[in-house]
Amino acid sequence: MPFPFLSGMPLVMACHFTGIYDVNRSSILPDDDFNMVQGWAESLKAQQVNGIIFHNNLSALTCAAHQHKQLYFIRVELDAAFNPNVNRYIIYREFLRQHGATITSLFVTDVSDVVMLKNPFIEPLFMTNATTLFCGDEPIQLHNEWMINHASHL
Repeated sequence: MPFPFLSGMPLVMACHFTGIYDVNRSSILPDDDFNMVQGWAESLKAQQVNGIIFHNNLSALTCAAHQHKQLYFIRVELDAAFNPNVNRYIIYREFLRQHGATITSLFVTDVSDVVMLKNPFIEPLFMTNATTLFCGDEPIQLHNEWMINHASHL
């Protein structure tokens, strides 16, 4: 599948998986609910940044209603042996294996609790460190109670 916005452009990717137990929320998210990703999608559009939402249960009608020249939806199949967190990294790895050579810069974010306030690709910190791996952090990096509770099955 060709993605015309990929050629030489920075990209933000996120996933929205439903119908499978979500360890972050201790629940199963409902199918075809765009409300959880709407803020993320609108913020990318406002900042004129290209984005992809990988999903497993948004309807074609929902995707068509919200897709625009900078936002694409890619339906994926999940491996039921893994939770959504593991599935997203499998999906990202495969996508980057296929298309990584055409992407100049990449941010991978959560989708339901993230909005883009500024275009990160034009921020001075990024511009002067374009080959650096940036990652978020947690207030407590070791022995983080939330991470321990949500990774007990690993």
